[in-house]
Amino acid sequence: ALEESLFNSTGDLVKTPVAFEEALFETKSANSSVIIQTWEHYTALDAVKWGVRAIENSKYHFYLNLEPLIDAKNVWTDIAANFSTDQERSLLLGGEMSFWTDNYCPVAQCQPNLNKPKPKGWWMYDTKHDQVFGESASNIIWPRSVAGAGSFWNYVASLSSDEFLARYHAQNGRLAARGITSCPENCVCDVLTKCGKPYPHPE
Repeated sequence: ALEESLFNSTGDLVKTPVAFEEALFETKSANSSVIIQTWEHYTALDAVKWGVRAIENSKYHFYLNLEPLIDAKNVWTDIAANFSTDQERSLLLGGEMSFWTDNYCPVAQCQPNLNKPKPKGWWMYDTKHDQVFGESASNIIWPRSVAGAGSFWNYVASLSSDEFLARYHAQNGRLAARGITSCPENCVCDVLTKCGKPYPHPE
């Protein structure tokens, strides 16, 4: 009832609500004005078949900090695959990359009452370590988000693996040239390390 009330009230505010897939498939609180963001158990295609607009945010392709980290080739994917009609395609608004801070927030899911162990990068949450947090986060976000943007904007099924990697690395070079912190070519960057080298940890 609360969700339905919230969704209905946005119309009076001339706003468009966006909700995760649960609002459509589980609580069934979403009306036709709600944009559904699919992320785990459903796809955007599942949502548009209900006649609602959708955003594809599959955690298996577009959750940047899901571990083990998703390879760029897996980020490069057709979010409109299996859409069979123009009507279905018109309801697909695009895709979204997600970066969650669970690995940095010193309490589980930023909820102290869960009483779970601290995540691996908890110490970066302190503002004293903003620089190393920024480097850690940016190296996870880039350059894989480039592949996601390409998937959303202009996925090309005929692109070979070699050509994809060539374009991917070229874009990464452009990011670096513009001063954007981005994981180097042929390197693995995660919460605690860059190219196998740990980020400096406070004593």
